[in-house]
Amino acid sequence: MAKKQVTNRTDAQKIKIMERLFTFDEVLEILGWYDESNETVCTPEMTELEEKNYPEFYKKIMAEAIINGNFEESIEYNDRLRP
Repeated sequence: MAKKQVTNRTDAQKIKIMERLFTFDEVLEILGWYDESNETVCTPEMTELEEKNYPEFYKKIMAEAIINGNFEESIEYNDRLRP
């Protein structure tokens, strides 16, 4: 098991960890963007952002990712954990 790291990271630090560990496509898949299974991120506003303001879409998706439980341990351990 990976060694537990510092847990009081800023959001910017968490996003940097996410960017290092996961591709944006993987983040979208895990968040349920492609199959529209996540009502929090699959909104008309987010769809419009993807089409019209991709940098803002990216920021909002990453903000959702760092609070999503699927990424919690990866951020905490600063490692992409595998089963």
